[in-house]
Amino acid sequence: MANTNNNVDAVIENIYKDVHPFLNERQKRILAGSIAEACGFGGIKKVCAISGLDYKTVKSGISDKINKPEQWNEYTDEYTSENGIRRKGAGRPGIEKKYPEITEKVKFILENNTFGNPEQVLVWTNLSLRQIVQVLDSEYNIKTNKNVISDILEELGYSKQVNQKMEQVGNQHPNRDEQFKHINNKAQEFIAAGLPVISVDTKKKELIGNFKNNGQEYRPCKNPRKVLDHDFPLEGGKVSPYGIYVINNNTAYVNLGTSCDTGAFAVESIRRWWNIVGKATFPKADKLYVNCDGGKLFCYISRNWQGKPLIDIETTVNLIRSTKTKQGLTVLCEVDENTYSKGVKIEDDVFEKINLEKDANLPNWNYIIRGLKIGNK
Repeated sequence: MANTNNNVDAVIENIYKDVHPFLNERQKRILAGSIAEACGFGGIKKVCAISGLDYKTVKSGISDKINKPEQWNEYTDEYTSENGIRRKGAGRPGIEKKYPEITEKVKFILENNTFGNPEQVLVWTNLSLRQIVQVLDSEYNIKTNKNVISDILEELGYSKQVNQKMEQVGNQHPNRDEQFKHINNKAQEFIAAGLPVISVDTKKKELIGNFKNNGQEYRPCKNPRKVLDHDFPLEGGKVSPYGIYVINNNTAYVNLGTSCDTGAFAVESIRRWWNIVGKATFPKADKLYVNCDGGKLFCYISRNWQGKPLIDIETTVNLIRSTKTKQGLTVLCEVDENTYSKGVKIEDDVFEKINLEKDANLPNWNYIIRGLKIGNK
């Protein structure tokens, strides 16, 4: 029964998202009201969650559907008492106008639920949008929805993160907060000195071909994109995107590997970023701060290519390069056709030649590699 309910919810959400862009205000209310009424008990609440509409709006849609006026011009966009559409420029005031303090309240809520300090360089939260909405309602009597909160979080510099195995059995590590403070302080120190700070991560391997890609895209009504019904690897193979996000200037470089995801591939990705972008951007840099924290780039790339099959390498590169955000993120992507072998054993004497120095602050987690040359630097 649970699976059936989930499928119904997904169908409802798809119908609403596909249809509502083509409707005027009154029609949107009626559509929402009709769906809510068909869902039965709890239908209004469900539709509010899906659409982001206010409870009263959905309820009025039910009323409009039942009490349809005799004279109704579905094409008019001017206000009349008959059609119930608001005049141009009217509508509910912006959420900031109704609740001027909403952004500050959201920041306050995040302070105790953020990895690191939300006012620092590296910020991410473990709260869901729905949880923030609930706290705003219960603590400050601010009525809003998760779509508004999503916009506010993006403006504050937060981004969606994938789940990570960070929950610990028992109490959290006593040095957890100290480590995140160290990361933020070190990042600020480098940025203030004009030195590069990068966040690196590898995305899961992606199939190349006419395969289904999660998410939705806008297409003509009743004309979904046709893709293969099974995800069996074809001649296109797979690619491994390795991302380097530059915190200093909100830019990114993706090395699109066509071979195995190995340590050598990771090093080569950073080397390529330095030779192609880094040394021109930071000509006086003699240090590089690398954060292996992940999750700062690929959420935007996945959002950009959602619903679009990665037909070939060129398509994948173009979709990655076209990724942008409101904050001005730009992404450069290059293809890496090198072959990287798995299971290569590094001899102990080679490791011993690495000039690795444990950092004085939390040495089990932080270290410095001295004398390492990247590319021509």
